[in-house]
Amino acid sequence: VGGAGAVTVDSNARLSATTFQVGGGGGGVGTSGGTGGAGGAGTVTIESGATLSATTLLLGGDGGGGGTTTTNSGGTGGTGTVTVTGNSTVNVTGSLVLGGYAGSSGTFGNAGAGGAGIFNLGGGSTLNLTGASFTINGNGTFNLGDATVNDTTAGTITGLSSVVNNGQINFNQTDTSTISANISGTGRVSHNGSGTTILTGNNTYTGGTTIAAGGTLEIGNGGAGASLAGNVMDNGTLAFNHSDNWTFSGTISGSGSVTQSGTGMLTLSGANTYAGTTTIGGGTLKLMGDTASLTGNIANGGALIFGQSANSSYSGVISGSGSVAQSGTGTLTLSSANAYSGTTTIASGALALTGDTSNLTGNITDSSTLIFGQSANSTYSGSISGGGSVTQSGTGTLTLSGANVYTGGTTISSGTLQVGNGGVSGSLSGSVANNGALAFNRSDNVVFSGAISGSGSVAQSGGSLTLSATNTYTGSTRINGGATLALSGTGSVANSSVADSGTLDISSTGGTSIQSLSGSGNVVLGGQTLTLSNANGAFSGVISGTGGLTIGAGTETLTNVNTYTGTTTIGNAATLILSSANNIALGNVVNFGNLQISGSMGGLSGTGSVSVGTAGLVVTGSGSFGGVISGAGGLSLSGSNETLSGTNTYAGVTTIDRGSALLLSGTGSIAESSGVTANGTLDISGTATGATIQNLSGMGSVKLGSRTLTLSNAIGSFSGTFGGSGTLVKQGSGTWILNGNSSSFTGTTEVNAGLLEVGDINTPSALLGGNVSVDAAGTLRGHGTVEGDVSNQGMVMPGGSIGTLTVSGNYTQAGNATLAIEVSPTQASQLKVGGSAALAGTLAITYAPGTYSAKTYTLVSASGISGKFASVTTTGASNLGALTPSLNYDANAVDLALNVASTPADPLVIAPTNTSVYTAVGTSAIFGAQAQGAALLDRLGQISRATAAQPYGWISATGSRTKVGSTNGQPGFHTNRFGFLAGLDKRFGASTAGVAIGYDHTDINEQNTGDSGTTDTLRAALYGTRNVGPVNLAATLGAGLDFLSQKRPFGVATTAEGDHMGQELSTGAQASLPMTFGSVTVTPRAGLRHAYFHANGFGESGAGGQDLNVGTDNVRSLQPYVGVTVDRAFGDALKPVNAELRLGYARELLDANRAINVAAQDGTVFVAPGTNLPRGFLTAGASVTLHPLKNLDVSLSYDTVISTTHASAQQGNVRVGYQF
Repeated sequence: VGGAGAVTVDSNARLSATTFQVGGGGGGVGTSGGTGGAGGAGTVTIESGATLSATTLLLGGDGGGGGTTTTNSGGTGGTGTVTVTGNSTVNVTGSLVLGGYAGSSGTFGNAGAGGAGIFNLGGGSTLNLTGASFTINGNGTFNLGDATVNDTTAGTITGLSSVVNNGQINFNQTDTSTISANISGTGRVSHNGSGTTILTGNNTYTGGTTIAAGGTLEIGNGGAGASLAGNVMDNGTLAFNHSDNWTFSGTISGSGSVTQSGTGMLTLSGANTYAGTTTIGGGTLKLMGDTASLTGNIANGGALIFGQSANSSYSGVISGSGSVAQSGTGTLTLSSANAYSGTTTIASGALALTGDTSNLTGNITDSSTLIFGQSANSTYSGSISGGGSVTQSGTGTLTLSGANVYTGGTTISSGTLQVGNGGVSGSLSGSVANNGALAFNRSDNVVFSGAISGSGSVAQSGGSLTLSATNTYTGSTRINGGATLALSGTGSVANSSVADSGTLDISSTGGTSIQSLSGSGNVVLGGQTLTLSNANGAFSGVISGTGGLTIGAGTETLTNVNTYTGTTTIGNAATLILSSANNIALGNVVNFGNLQISGSMGGLSGTGSVSVGTAGLVVTGSGSFGGVISGAGGLSLSGSNETLSGTNTYAGVTTIDRGSALLLSGTGSIAESSGVTANGTLDISGTATGATIQNLSGMGSVKLGSRTLTLSNAIGSFSGTFGGSGTLVKQGSGTWILNGNSSSFTGTTEVNAGLLEVGDINTPSALLGGNVSVDAAGTLRGHGTVEGDVSNQGMVMPGGSIGTLTVSGNYTQAGNATLAIEVSPTQASQLKVGGSAALAGTLAITYAPGTYSAKTYTLVSASGISGKFASVTTTGASNLGALTPSLNYDANAVDLALNVASTPADPLVIAPTNTSVYTAVGTSAIFGAQAQGAALLDRLGQISRATAAQPYGWISATGSRTKVGSTNGQPGFHTNRFGFLAGLDKRFGASTAGVAIGYDHTDINEQNTGDSGTTDTLRAALYGTRNVGPVNLAATLGAGLDFLSQKRPFGVATTAEGDHMGQELSTGAQASLPMTFGSVTVTPRAGLRHAYFHANGFGESGAGGQDLNVGTDNVRSLQPYVGVTVDRAFGDALKPVNAELRLGYARELLDANRAINVAAQDGTVFVAPGTNLPRGFLTAGASVTLHPLKNLDVSLSYDTVISTTHASAQQGNVRVGYQF
């Protein structure tokens, strides 16, 4: 059929031919040389029910021949098209050829091209090719279904075993068709319809395959043998359904999906790039090509195998219940958050998981290398088994919560690998090369026997972790709160520093070593020793057990009360710092390095250094230490014997408890600035030259041997004993009292300076053996006994207060020396000498206050007396009136006789000295009460300008200095007072009421006498004001409680002291009239202040016969006053500034004379006058008030009392107020 002809075979018609060609042939080249003409197109339509039968069916005309004499080409064959529709049939028994053949080439001209051949097999029709061949030339097209895509369903092809496709096959149907023929050739296959085409033949065509969107091309139908060659452009679905194992080596691209649904194994070896989903409905899909460009997800219901020999990656998500295997020799990286539940097998190569693994629930069989590389935190709950290794290389935290039993070891190159998630699951086996962080977090007890190496850290949380291997990692070890890290057997973390906030337990080891220790947890030693080989931390927890602690090098600080009782060893290059009491318990310390301590320990030994903090060092065990103890603290021995042979320099007190002993040996010493409290034994007999200490107190014993003990500044008392034949030297200006029985001491006591008292007034049984030498700056006194000789070149004062000093040996007084005797109306001090007394120098007699009559006193008694006093001085009685004193010397005594004149006279009364301090203390207290009233009245004056009704709180700090000159021949005094007063007030209409409390401290010092006193006062007051027209009326009522103290020194006779209480009451009333002139306010004031002070009587102590019984003191003050203030406002309304000037005058109306009754020891009563109260006070002051915030004000003020009589004062004040 050609020549543009069209043939329609109607229904039920029959058309037969041996050769049936559709499409005219092209013309040949004419003799005149023209190009051959094109063949006409032919179209045959076979309608429903019709039949076309042919032995040979050719679609497309053949091309014409080329020219033989010219270069012109032959004509192109015409296009032949056959369309089969309905229930029609085409029968071909020989051959079906789509596309005409090219003509023959001429001598010079080209052959004409064959015409295109198109066969459309529509729905319901049949193409029967039984025994026939089917060839599609390059210009041929076979459309299964109509030529219009999705226009019809597909027809049926029967009897077809193979197709040679060098052109185009289009599957355009909307239903499912199965093609069992083998397709070969160089042509292309396209699935364009929305239906499904199933290819079950051995297809080898190489022109490629295209699958349009919505369509499905399936290779195989569940059996074996189907195949496909070439590349696939997949924009729909490419399905593989084999029962056998088959490899597709082409490349699949496009946006479509791939499905593996057969029971066999499909191997894709190309570098596929399709973007759709991969579905594994059954069987196995093995990916051998690069998967880096695969971006679609994989729904895995079978088995997925990655078998690449090179490194590859896959970024899609794998889901489903199927298994995944890595069998390639390269590294496969899965970068998405996969969620499949099947198993994972790593047969070779490496599998790297860089996506979230929290939803992976299947187990992993690892026979090669498993890598976790997540940058975010992730969890894997499955079990890892096999002989392969596991590597954590991500920067996040990977948590393994499954029962892992793999044996190939673990590597952590970065990030954190955590075993367990706080429950009872999660495990690890084999060795760990840790260069990141390894964490254990299980709530139960876990044993890990693998060895951990590398530079990474280890953390333990939750329950208990036991490490039983020799671990060599160098990173830190962290034990979190509530967790336990136990080491057992040879288990160790020797190269790691431990931060312990839980418990470190080494009790099951043979002792272990770590770098350093920090944290606040517990360390359980058991009976073992913990060694810190390179300490560099502070530990505030508790170390317990019977084992010990060794500091090999570095510095370690312990700040808590540790209870371990073993030995603490400090190496040559090490420092141990103990910062508080009882940092280590009863164990001994072997120190070859440096110990800094404020706490307790057992015995101390070694040759290192010890630095003692301010809390001191307590040693509870025995030892011998040849190093140096330094620092600000002291040394205490409790139940221990400690030998010190080094030159120690610590500054604190040395305390030796009862039952303890401190032995100094060789050049051993303690700092000269250190005092010793010896309730045990101080033994210096083993020293080379003796020892020097600052002070000695306690009730123990001191063994000198033949050495010298020097007290550089002894103060206080010692009730213990001395033994040995050495020398005791008292230096310094203080007073030191010996109240013990040192009768076994046979050496010499030298009083080079200060005062040595043998027996105070309550300890006349005190004994000091050996001789006593008193130098020019020294004083010997007391009520006890010196059993040897006394050589006095300074001062000897029997008693101290009136008493007897006994010298069992001889007494010698040099010409520059003094014997000081105190005399009272009833008795006198006495020097009682068992041997002879050689007298010279001065006799100094001090008369105590009281009423004297004729009497004889024995001052010195001896077995023999030689010499006399060169001079006699008296204190306290410049004129004895009718009594004439005389000294009487006989062979065994020196007596003082007070003789009555021939004419009888009244008894002599000797008044006490330095008594005006009592009234000075009372005067200072009344000044303080007046100052409180003045401060409150000043506050009330400020209230007159206030307008707000909210509560107002204020606090003021005050410092002042007052000077009162002498009157009536009594010395003046000055005071320094500082304190605070705080109040809260609130306005109620025209009235304001408030309450105030305060405290102040005052130091009082008399001029020229050395007498002093203090007052500490607590005060409270009520205050209020009311506006009556322009006038502001104000009133105050206050009370105070005083704690009073005073001292009267008497040189070597020490000091008379007394403490007592006092009470105050103060009131005040004031009227003021503020007058405003623009920004200036002038306020005149007038008022009346009243104050009352009462002090209780008391008795003094400390000065023997000079002590007085002091009566009560009552002081009253009533002062009218007038004043004026001028206030100027500056600034704006938000932050105003007020400056104020003040001027005032007050007058004392009541009796200003001051006196108090005192009584001597014999009951004689004296009036002790004091300095009068000032009469007139002219005051001036200035202040500035700032308002930095809306409701906050700050005031600074200065006031002075201008001296109008004999008093002056200056006062500074800072006040802060807040309006609520």
